[in-house]
Amino acid sequence: MGISGQISLYKEYFRLGQNAYREKVRFVEDIQQDLRFIPFDERIEIELDYLLCLFELGRYDRFVQMSDPVIETIIRENIYSFQGQDIYQELLFRKAACLFQLRKLHDSRAILQQLVKMSSGNPLYLGLYLLCQRQLSGELQQFMKAVAVAALLLVVSITVIQLLLIEPLMEPYLQPFTAVRTALLAGALSILAWLELSIHTRIYRETGFFTYTLLNRIFNNSVKRQ
Repeated sequence: MGISGQISLYKEYFRLGQNAYREKVRFVEDIQQDLRFIPFDERIEIELDYLLCLFELGRYDRFVQMSDPVIETIIRENIYSFQGQDIYQELLFRKAACLFQLRKLHDSRAILQQLVKMSSGNPLYLGLYLLCQRQLSGELQQFMKAVAVAALLLVVSITVIQLLLIEPLMEPYLQPFTAVRTALLAGALSILAWLELSIHTRIYRETGFFTYTLLNRIFNNSVKRQ
């Protein structure tokens, strides 16, 4: 490719359109070897937009593979903004989301923990961080959750039986079931509340923020609105 052709790559790429994700990814991968010959400012814009396109297409493995050198470049060159957004945090968040989709939950959580601290409790970061914590909950928590769900199903079953057996003569026989239903309901709700509280307490210990805006307001923690 001649010099004039190389210089026009930038315009050719962005002429494809903002939402032409597949076309732009194919374009970059076709001219990968020629990118090194174009000016740095143009090349980094193409590389940043290419990463965002990969994410939109769900190519999570490729995004994770390509993101580290680009992130290192924007740190080294002090690039703060791209397309009106904090590109450093945006790339980190999207990398965390990719790792989450790839089931690399510990790596995703580590990035999100730093993002939450950096952004004063961005609700998007907190939300994905909460999902990671839920997925990473231990075997005991999973077992207790299963017990709680089973208890709620028993509550529903007992309630249905009571509604069907409405004859007055059956009422004395149903009273013990009513007590069992009440105990099961109280136990299930207590377990679910404890599990929820333990997750949010751990998140607060690790990040200094709750995942609920109301709690952050009560404890005077600033949570950014999107």
